[in-house]
Amino acid sequence: MPLYTETSNSLRVISSSPSNIFEIYTLNIILSFDYYIITLLLPLYYSTSFGLSDLHAGYIFGCTGLFLSILSFTIGHIVPEIGCKRGLVLSTLSVFSGFMILSMCRSFYISLFAILGLICFGIALSGPLIGIGVKRYSDSTNRSTSVSILMMGTYLAGIIAGTYVDIVWNFFEDKAVIFDIIFSTAAGASGLGFFIAVTLKSNEKLEGNQLTSPNSVIFTKKFWKFLIVIGFVTLLHSVCFEQLDATFPKFITRVIGDKAHFGIFFGIYSANMLIGALAFTPLTFKLSSYTLIMLGGSLGALASFMLFLGSTNLNFIAFALLLSSGECILVPRTLDYTMKVASEGEEGVYLAVCNSPYYFGMILTGIISGKLLENYCPEYGDKSCFFIWKVVSVCAICVVMLMGIFKYCISHNESQAETGDSREIRN
Repeated sequence: MPLYTETSNSLRVISSSPSNIFEIYTLNIILSFDYYIITLLLPLYYSTSFGLSDLHAGYIFGCTGLFLSILSFTIGHIVPEIGCKRGLVLSTLSVFSGFMILSMCRSFYISLFAILGLICFGIALSGPLIGIGVKRYSDSTNRSTSVSILMMGTYLAGIIAGTYVDIVWNFFEDKAVIFDIIFSTAAGASGLGFFIAVTLKSNEKLEGNQLTSPNSVIFTKKFWKFLIVIGFVTLLHSVCFEQLDATFPKFITRVIGDKAHFGIFFGIYSANMLIGALAFTPLTFKLSSYTLIMLGGSLGALASFMLFLGSTNLNFIAFALLLSSGECILVPRTLDYTMKVASEGEEGVYLAVCNSPYYFGMILTGIISGKLLENYCPEYGDKSCFFIWKVVSVCAICVVMLMGIFKYCISHNESQAETGDSREIRN
């Protein structure tokens, strides 16, 4: 109970924060909805609309991650120059333009430009900006709770996206119409985000006034140790958690058929993350963020093994619940860990790197997903679909073991970071 009391006290402090932080939370929900839409539908979109094979659709999924990664690293250097408000306006406008093009065009190459150019740019730009906004309006006493609330918004967007996709997918027969409707909705959401970003009040606290040169950040021992940690997190995302988007929809439709309600399981997954993000927050008062990252990865490995056991709804639900429990621990605590490592003025670079597991991991995810589906779960021919999840589970366990072995070499002194954060002003 004392742990939950500390969380409750943090919530009271956050509730009295300036309105800016709640507008940032809202923008996070909108842009997360757009991100979930594109990652959930991307392989199906290219296989259905353009007749691409599983492997080639997987390559495009991987290329999306590559572009997001490159843009994320690049944007980390320019975020301090453009500021939070201008950056969020540019981000929402870019995502809006990309989805509008997708909803109207039937060209393969134009669709690639819309996704790899406009949408990827907007999403990659928004990550560091939203993270900076949350850090500037929190301190070490309520930061874990602030991050958990931020991630709850992300997971709420996942619930909405998964449920909406499932309803539209099963209501309409024409797949082209389905994609047009969903992409138009995503464009409308980012249009609303653009309006919120334009009306966002800019002030010194949000924009910051002490910026550190990127070169002085990346040539430090602290940064490279942090980069190794993020490398492990990237592996966990690519071999385990991202398979929900890249592999699970095709896996379940080939095991059950066209009426497989993969969107419902995605909704269960997101609903549990929404609850767990705050429910697991009290653990941060007793365990380090690094230890909790390892715990999240272990739950993800166990979740994948559940699918190896069979195609019952109970196994699918167990998979969704365990995987979401792992991710709602791993993702907020990775962001929490990043904020503890990054000093004031360094957030742009560190938060850009922190976002790379979701993007860079998509490269490996796309390749792994395409290979596993074509070898073990092809659309036609002999299938051994459940073996896919045994491979995923073993790979995830290996990554967690490596994190445990190298923990004392690469983990950051989090208690020292929290002491340094005590200088920050609470508004």
